[in-house]
Amino acid sequence: MSSRPTLIVGVAASAPAVMTIWQGMRDFFADGPVAIDWVLYSNYPRLTGALLDGAVDVAWQLNLAWVQTVRRSGGRARALSMRDTDIGFTTVLVAKPGSDINGPADLASRRVALGPPESAQTSILPLHFLDGAGFDIVRAHASDTDPHGEAAAVDAVLRGDADAAAVGRRHWEQLAASVDISPAASSVEVAWTSPGYSHCVFAALDRLPAETGAAFAAHLRTMDYDNPQHRPLMDLEWVNRWVDPDLDGYASLHAAVEKQDIPLDW
Repeated sequence: MSSRPTLIVGVAASAPAVMTIWQGMRDFFADGPVAIDWVLYSNYPRLTGALLDGAVDVAWQLNLAWVQTVRRSGGRARALSMRDTDIGFTTVLVAKPGSDINGPADLASRRVALGPPESAQTSILPLHFLDGAGFDIVRAHASDTDPHGEAAAVDAVLRGDADAAAVGRRHWEQLAASVDISPAASSVEVAWTSPGYSHCVFAALDRLPAETGAAFAAHLRTMDYDNPQHRPLMDLEWVNRWVDPDLDGYASLHAAVEKQDIPLDW
């Protein structure tokens, strides 16, 4: 029998491809220094609770879940690795061409469609970065296929129910790439881009042996986008390479959570 440790990784059911991704990740770790198995949770609060309770060894967390874990654990959280695309992540405001919205100064008395209150990228951080801009909030509700409310927010702009919409960089890139097939892609443009911040991260607590966490992160870094066996999985996970965490990139979210009094169990 193998003496390799097996890590239980918790993941949230955040996209239809999650099962395909994590079956592939388990196969990728089959010949690594640690093995993994994975458990699917319906949402990030349950995943965070599982990490804190010891039901999982590692959690693949959104940025808000990471900040909540740091605070609820009394600083015992340890970041293991993140995608290159998680560093310098941004939110953009999109508006119709000719809207005369060119930045925060033009938002006074305008209507901005934000995602659900618990979304860092479409609500918490835009409110933090645009503090004092004086706009009215139009809430775009989340759904199973639109968890940050980004598509709904853009639809609000197209219907005329909002003047601008907050969307994460990945959603905007996908929208911009669909210019030939989606009317929305050619009907809105970027009016403002937020400062950069860190997005998702593999998190553990300090009970995980440091050498085991390091072995997990080191094996992730051997995933190579130029390897045709790795590329399909990396495309699904929106990663070009796995990198060390940028913890400084969470400073703005820590500040926003404190200022906005965001619950730690969302």
